[in-house]
Amino acid sequence: MPFNTEEVLKAAKDEPGWDIHGGTNPNIKYCSKTQKELKTWKIIHCTDPFPFVAIENTFNLEECSLIWDELKFLYYGKKFNTPEKTGSAYDTENGKKVYKKNNSGLWISDIYKQLDFSNIHNANRKLIENKEELFNNHPSWFFKNIYYNQDNSLISYYENNDYYKSHTDLALLTSLTWFFKEPKKFKGGNLIFTDYNIEIEILNNASIVFPSCINHEVSELTMKEEDLNNLNGRICMTQFIGLKI
Repeated sequence: MPFNTEEVLKAAKDEPGWDIHGGTNPNIKYCSKTQKELKTWKIIHCTDPFPFVAIENTFNLEECSLIWDELKFLYYGKKFNTPEKTGSAYDTENGKKVYKKNNSGLWISDIYKQLDFSNIHNANRKLIENKEELFNNHPSWFFKNIYYNQDNSLISYYENNDYYKSHTDLALLTSLTWFFKEPKKFKGGNLIFTDYNIEIEILNNASIVFPSCINHEVSELTMKEEDLNNLNGRICMTQFIGLKI
């Protein structure tokens, strides 16, 4: 998807607005819309099959270092919770909740009484405050005049056999940013927009922002046993962006 710069800039081959990645999975698509540079990141505005924003190199080296310091503190401090404690989407079977996700996570606001004590919160302000560059210059009406005044950050961690089945979010916009140790020690964990049969290969320190009403899921991860329990999996920083009246 959106995150290999050379692929992004290629002309669409098979359908307008998209370029098929030439790797082993022909179903992974890379957006080929306009690209804009802002500070250290690259912003890509897409309109097909729905409007979204893709970002490569979301955070600079200093920001990444601060984020990883906090991720290690949270992970090794055993602060991550089970799905029922992090607001998972669910189905109902025989009157009981069946959670759609299998992972661990935490809300940044549950850890810090003062959010500006959080490296993660301070760093991800750039995805909220750079509204003009990220959203107002987007060709779609959905982003061009968008208004929001609140966001909440959820950190999710995926290891072997973890997943999140197709769901929507209770927000206006969903922003996902991915982190993992390199070289990557897991397979799977890609983002899938299930209504459009589009699979997006995640990259380290890359983001996507899309309407929260779009169904999306995380494909199941597989990892070797020796790589488990040491923060070697898939980390996702989700920002639920909305309007508080």
